[in-house]
Amino acid sequence: MERKTDIGVIGLAVMGRNLALNLIDNGFFVSVYNRTTPEEHLLQGSLFLRS
Repeated sequence: MERKTDIGVIGLAVMGRNLALNLIDNGFFVSVYNRTTPEEHLLQGSLFLRS
């Protein structure tokens, strides 16, 4: 099976959150960064990054 590319999403507002959820649902490994942290709990299956 072909390995899918890892994806990073910065910003989990309406567009970023939906993009990340769609990528996760389609089998991609997604790393996410958001200025605030409450959205991280909505993205099960992603890696939440902090700086």
